[in-house]
Amino acid sequence: MPPRSGFVQQFNRQHDRTGHIFQGRFKSILVEKKSHLLELCRYIVLNPVAAGMVNSPSEYKWSSYRFTVQSVKHPEYLYSHWVLSQFSRKKKIARKLYRRFVDEGIHRQIEKPWPKLVGQIILGGKSFVSEIQVMLDEKRETKEIPKSQRYLGRLSLIELFPARDRKDKKKRNRAIQTAHLSYGYTLKEIGDFLGLHDTAINRVISRETLTKPVWKNMQLILTVLFSTMQKYCLGRLAKNRRKKLFGLSDTLLMAQNIGLPPTGLIFLQMILP
Repeated sequence: MPPRSGFVQQFNRQHDRTGHIFQGRFKSILVEKKSHLLELCRYIVLNPVAAGMVNSPSEYKWSSYRFTVQSVKHPEYLYSHWVLSQFSRKKKIARKLYRRFVDEGIHRQIEKPWPKLVGQIILGGKSFVSEIQVMLDEKRETKEIPKSQRYLGRLSLIELFPARDRKDKKKRNRAIQTAHLSYGYTLKEIGDFLGLHDTAINRVISRETLTKPVWKNMQLILTVLFSTMQKYCLGRLAKNRRKKLFGLSDTLLMAQNIGLPPTGLIFLQMILP
């Protein structure tokens, strides 16, 4: 059962907080093991120090740091072997080097990893991001996955709409279609960026889509449909002529009215008695 709103408001006033009580309680990200995980481990154990809660990471009782650098019994669920193995095969030397690695972070400004996240969930190099992107491409239509993650690494609107192209209507319209159909930007996001109303963006997308593949398909459909109608009418005309319902001149006139080409009229004259 969630806390009542009155209690939440009182709690926030008392502790100078905003939002619901349990917001931001858990965050799961994909980290490239080779290049980013070790740096992230240091950032995590130094968080209590950066927040001014303790002077040393070993003083924070909820941290894994003291179990990693000290030869003490640690919880069964805690796995520190990988971190130490990055410094030495010998545990004693590895602990010493790891402690030095963390201490160096105390005396210099460590960059937060969050601005480097791609799609809010991936921390790693370009090749690593590309591998994950291939996996996510298969989930483009899965609405349960946030759009920022489904369209991982997508170009920004500034990149899609260079200043030099915004004045060219044709280039701008093509970019609008690409931004919406290929990169998942909403009509409102595109409209707000370009200073246009949502309905104007919708008209551009509809028009651009129709004038390209859809219109070509429509032309093909109409051509086939018209050809079929001609053949049907030709058959009906021949049948009616054989039944002496009307004369040859009337038949040819009607054939001409339905758009039968001259070659079709000659053929009709040849097959009709």
